[in-house]
Amino acid sequence: MKGGGGIKPEVRKIIDGIKEIVKGYSDDDIHVMLQECNMDPDETAQKLLVQDPFHEVRRKRDKKKE
Repeated sequence: MKGGGGIKPEVRKIIDGIKEIVKGYSDDDIHVMLQECNMDPDETAQKLLVQDPFHEVRRKRDKKKE
């Protein structure tokens, strides 16, 4: 599914919208999360924001400083 070739056009629009909010995830990552969230774009964006890799690294770094 590299490049999102198997993703339907209507789902592609949802993925593009989520990518504007959540940076750093591939189309496939977002598509998988959408499926896990029953195609709910709001829940998908929220979950991706919570598990943002940049914030994970930052939290670990901050814990080491303590």
